[in-house]
Amino acid sequence: MQIFDQGNVFPPDVLDVTTTSRCRFLTGVKTIAALSLALNHPTIASVTHSLVNAYKNVLGIALVTDYHSRVQRRYFVALGSSFNL
Repeated sequence: MQIFDQGNVFPPDVLDVTTTSRCRFLTGVKTIAALSLALNHPTIASVTHSLVNAYKNVLGIALVTDYHSRVQRRYFVALGSSFNL
């Protein structure tokens, strides 16, 4: 049995994924994410990091400006909190 893909024929052992090949792949993904974050160039590998960093920025602004959302107010009221919102 052989694998045919786009005009090429491969042996079946090409599909075997080992721990070593998986680690090498994940290292490459991490490197691409780090480079794209450093260069401010969005890629699929860096999207999750970019979203987390954006959330951290928004959260930081909310904390500095004492902004409280409706959900937070409901949560504090439900707990019977004495915080001054």
